[in-house]
Amino acid sequence: KQWYQRRVAITAGRDSYNTNGRANAHFEDLNRNFPDQFHQSEEKVREPETIAVMKWLTDHRFVLSANLHGGSLVANYPFDDTVSGVSNGVYSQCPDDTFFKHVS
Repeated sequence: KQWYQRRVAITAGRDSYNTNGRANAHFEDLNRNFPDQFHQSEEKVREPETIAVMKWLTDHRFVLSANLHGGSLVANYPFDDTVSGVSNGVYSQCPDDTFFKHVS
């Protein structure tokens, strides 16, 4: 019998939650503080909140996750970025693209 676990992180950025913005107390946008497939520089300073979430994700293996927040309706898929960081109108398909579209 296989068990499925659910984990909920209410918010990783307490400072941004209190200010209704995306920056923490160091004025860093936590959404842009994580490494991505193109920009994984070890020289970039990671904020404490980012390090804590990265450790949590390493400690708890995920198959699927969801993020709920106010604002526009958005579905993010793996590899949904570009080398320049600017949308160029080209869709970056991931290996499980059909599945991710189905569950979104």
